[in-house]
Amino acid sequence: MTIARFQVGQTVTVLVGSHAGDHASVEHVVWSERDRCHYFYLEQPGKKLSRGYRADELAEGLGDALG
Repeated sequence: MTIARFQVGQTVTVLVGSHAGDHASVEHVVWSERDRCHYFYLEQPGKKLSRGYRADELAEGLGDALG
């Protein structure tokens, strides 16, 4: 297992899918032995995003990662 790029409580920006450009907090981190990567489960105020995101689908902080 490797060290996760993002930690619980850290703010990230989603880079893909219908939530692209949204900011969220990392709620939970899971290592997938099968996929050999971490999956990050996110939450926004009042809701949790339904899927796990890989590190390459997220950017650190609130920066303008899409523009």
